[in-house]
Amino acid sequence: MAETTEKKEEQSGSDSLRDRFRTLGQIAMETWKVFDGNEMSIYSGNATLYILMAMVPFFTLAAGSINFLPSEYLYSFKQSLLRMIPQVSLIQSMVNDLINLVNPKTGTVVVSVSLLSLLWSASNGVFAIQEGLMRISAHKKSIVRNRLAAMVYTVLFILMIACLLIFRVFRTPLEDAGRKIAIFLRMPELYKVIHEFLKDGSGITIIAMGVMVWLTYTFLQGTVHKLRNQVPGAVFTTVLWIIFSSIFEWFISGFWNASALYGSFASIFLTAMWLKTIIMILFLGASLNKALRQRANRREMTVQAVSA
Repeated sequence: MAETTEKKEEQSGSDSLRDRFRTLGQIAMETWKVFDGNEMSIYSGNATLYILMAMVPFFTLAAGSINFLPSEYLYSFKQSLLRMIPQVSLIQSMVNDLINLVNPKTGTVVVSVSLLSLLWSASNGVFAIQEGLMRISAHKKSIVRNRLAAMVYTVLFILMIACLLIFRVFRTPLEDAGRKIAIFLRMPELYKVIHEFLKDGSGITIIAMGVMVWLTYTFLQGTVHKLRNQVPGAVFTTVLWIIFSSIFEWFISGFWNASALYGSFASIFLTAMWLKTIIMILFLGASLNKALRQRANRREMTVQAVSA
């Protein structure tokens, strides 16, 4: 009798596991149907073009900002900039050369022009992403509102990057300040927490990236969606983003001689390929949210039909 009960429990657990895999497979198929049916690869290509154009004024602006930093933080600032892009030697070399080309005595006029160019090209890239997200969600606002929303979001994104750079550059002074506060409050445990939090900036970068993706899904789809409904897509996008970037860096650095294939254009090609895939992942996360929302609506309609 006991053996029969155990077999039934094992069979029930096996059926439950199969049902879960079947459900995951259905969700994956529905997500791809939303993604492919709305031609997201076209929108990602458009957004990639403008964001690629924004890289030159961005790094010009960042290099020009070096003039306002104390000399002891220059190297740390430059290394922080390079950590924001894929750790591929060709791409790193291209950006490093671009930063070095900027005159250390760059005036405010050049910095201002770079800022305006950055806002124009980056906001166009954000607008292209917004158009794709609205295609997925089937919501559309007026062109003026969309442009204003894209510009505001671009400014917020630039400020987030600036804050991350400031955090990375001034991490040591921030840690010293935390130590003094902990000593003043006689809380040594507080310093341990601050030290663990500040010693590796990658965790904060990942959290910031996830939050920005979450807000993108919530506010840039033509209408304001519920925050909790955008969590699955935001988590999926952030995790897949990290996995893809790691695989991309590993594969290009170890197995693919892009320089031999594309010559001096290799760095631009690799950057464009990385950017487009990242944007496609962003759209894939939005498609996942749409698929889950559709499943929830169907389930609700079924329950209402049964209860009626």
